[in-house]
Amino acid sequence: MVFMRPQLLLTALVLTVRNVADAQSQSRITADDLTTAEQAKAKKTTFCDGVKEMDLGDKDNRKKRLEVASGNRFLEAAIREASNEDEVATKIQEKASDFQYTSVVAGPLVMCFLSIFIYCFCCWTACCKCCRCCRKSRNPGPFTKLVFAFLVAGLMCGLGVAAILARAGLADAKDGYNLMTCAMADFAHVTLSGQTTPPFLGLLPAIQELENLESTLDANSDFITQLRGIIDSTAVISESVLLASTTFTMLADMMNDDANVLPKESTSTSLQHKCEACQPIGRLLSSASAALDSGVGSALANAREEVKKQLDGPALTDLRSSMSSAMSPIDGFKESLMNLFEPFIKSSTGENAGKNIDSMGLPAVASIIVLAILIVMCACCTATCWLLCDRKRRNEGAYIHRCACTTWCCGCWYIWLVFFFGGIMAILCVPLAGTCLIMDDLDSNFLRDMDTTFKLNMSGSGDMIFNIVDECFSNPDPNANPELLRLINITDNGTSVTMHHKIVVSTKDQINSAFNRITSASAGSGSTGQSMSTDSNIQRLRTTIADLQTDAMLLPDSSVATDSNYAAMSSNAGLRDYLASSGACDDYTPTSSDLVSAMPSGTPMPVKGIRSFATQLGSMGTGYTPIGWSGFCGQKVTCSLVASPSDQSACAAGNSFMDLKYRLRTVNTFKCRRFVDSTGRACDILPSGGNTGMVRSSSGTYSGDCVRSDRTWKVETYACTLSDFTTLVNQFNQIINLVTQRIDDTTTDTMTQISQDMKTLVNTKILDKIDTVAAGVTCGFMGSMWQRIIDGFCYGGVNGFVSIVAAYNACAALTLILVILIYIVWRITFDNYQFRSGQNGDRPSLLFNVPIAKE
Repeated sequence: MVFMRPQLLLTALVLTVRNVADAQSQSRITADDLTTAEQAKAKKTTFCDGVKEMDLGDKDNRKKRLEVASGNRFLEAAIREASNEDEVATKIQEKASDFQYTSVVAGPLVMCFLSIFIYCFCCWTACCKCCRCCRKSRNPGPFTKLVFAFLVAGLMCGLGVAAILARAGLADAKDGYNLMTCAMADFAHVTLSGQTTPPFLGLLPAIQELENLESTLDANSDFITQLRGIIDSTAVISESVLLASTTFTMLADMMNDDANVLPKESTSTSLQHKCEACQPIGRLLSSASAALDSGVGSALANAREEVKKQLDGPALTDLRSSMSSAMSPIDGFKESLMNLFEPFIKSSTGENAGKNIDSMGLPAVASIIVLAILIVMCACCTATCWLLCDRKRRNEGAYIHRCACTTWCCGCWYIWLVFFFGGIMAILCVPLAGTCLIMDDLDSNFLRDMDTTFKLNMSGSGDMIFNIVDECFSNPDPNANPELLRLINITDNGTSVTMHHKIVVSTKDQINSAFNRITSASAGSGSTGQSMSTDSNIQRLRTTIADLQTDAMLLPDSSVATDSNYAAMSSNAGLRDYLASSGACDDYTPTSSDLVSAMPSGTPMPVKGIRSFATQLGSMGTGYTPIGWSGFCGQKVTCSLVASPSDQSACAAGNSFMDLKYRLRTVNTFKCRRFVDSTGRACDILPSGGNTGMVRSSSGTYSGDCVRSDRTWKVETYACTLSDFTTLVNQFNQIINLVTQRIDDTTTDTMTQISQDMKTLVNTKILDKIDTVAAGVTCGFMGSMWQRIIDGFCYGGVNGFVSIVAAYNACAALTLILVILIYIVWRITFDNYQFRSGQNGDRPSLLFNVPIAKE
């Protein structure tokens, strides 16, 4: 039973790993667990005191001996090749019925019973003269006797080698057992309590940390209460960033709206003008938005929102559930190992078994050796007397055949005993060695074969079980220390993810990343410090908007020059340039480099307005204002002052172009944007009329900022004229200044609370503990300790056992040869003695020196 525990460990390992995915244990840590952990520590001290690692330099040879002892891995082959348990049993039965295999494994037992049969025959030859055929006097020469003596000496040497082998096997068995028990005690202690190198937190500390995390994440815990207080008091930064982002988006949407870029009439007829400022403003908005996103204010808001997302509401419940899910497989693993190690830890089985090796193993081996020595000594006496006897003496050999008879009779009994026990042990070696080879070569491929054969349903959790075995127990890198959370899978919203991804990547890394952005944004803010309102990209956008007259940048598109209604203007030198006039009333010269680059010429050239166009057109006739054009800055002419047909055509085309300008400025098809409040009414954060606009109070709160009851902003799109659109775009210079200044103010207000108070609280109570568990729940130690158990159990204990079996059988086989030789000597000396004694008229009995009547 001493060496059966690793087989139980292998079984427990397979079952434990299989149950990791769906363990639902709720026992957590009990007082008995803590007691067991202390007892495991004490057992380690007891079993590992003075134990050294075995020298396994000939490990390959030891493995080959195990392969031979296991029947060339037939048990492993049966499991791999079978499709179910019944087929495994069938294959084992087929192997057992194989004569060649059986003759090797059961050979010692066969020889035991065969030698009993032969002894019975030989025994009669000693008791019955009729059974001794070919009786005659034989006189072997000195050379024959010398050869015989050398053979006996050789057998004696062989028995000496077998004795050494048996002693070495016993030493290996003892050292292997000591190493195995030390490794198992160490395994139990480290698994439960952890170690520093390689780092492993220990199952009990890991469960304790997860329990603490689970408790900390309770919705009513002090941590959550304190965290919610910080989240609520810093809501202003998130609102400020959201307002700025919404403002930028609102302006970008206006500048990118086709109704504003390529305006049309209500009938969808093109007004043949294009907003040349829309695209550069859009580019500047992209840069400004990027500056906003990378700013300190956004980093603070993002950190706050990420913490709120992960540690509040449904996400908090889900994270707490994840902690419980993480505990279940770890706790299940702990329970399985407790059930396995508890008898070993809490009983004196290990100590008693170790004492039994000394108290029983040594006498068992020594008795076989001593008996063999006694038989060899008898054989040596026989050989010596026979070699040196005086053939001329009448009573020659009386003591020789008696010594020989004693030798071969006792030798036969010795053979039966040793072959019998050697045969039993040889049969035991088959499952032991087979289990060893399976343990040593255990990997995912073999587990898949076991899963198929024994229907263990290991594949129900995907590759998790197989990955655990490959990474933790059969990792080819001896220095590897895989994190167990990366190997345990759970289901998250119907998707299988690792526990590491759920707890570390989706929670810890996201929160850490958000806080790191604050540091990066602060470091990268340069001379402007934490200010968003003075950011160069924001300033460039505001400068461009301040310089911009949107209607003046609404220029005729390329279709105007070829349109039959306006093409004739190009024939008149005075009107030709006005084919490029803008939709603004007055002339305009852009100064902003971004607007200048958007001009067709790419230079800061003046852009003619409608009034200049009307003046030039008036030089060709009498001007008049058509009905309905009141308030429009242009007019048409009667073309009375031109006489040539070409000028008449140019004048008519000019009137048509003026009509296009009128429609451009009066259509209500432009799309403007504005905020609306919770009641749906239009709202403006700029002061106007009786509206004070957005105002900051002394306590840092804001009013008049158009925020809705859900603390968001809603943007409404409405139809407007070109004049309205132009005015609104220019107002964004002030609006952007207001919202970015608000970010600067609230950044200052919330910086300490978020970047220090919240970060410290979350790190101390959550993230550091997640780090402890994620980095501490490793399994690298399992592979090395598993290998130590294999080294002790297989390459030490079972190999030593195999050596003892080989020594037993070698002793029996050598003794069998010795018995045959001594039997021959007995027969020769006894026949000689009988015949020579008969020449004096008396004949001795076979075994005793009592005269009998002459025949």
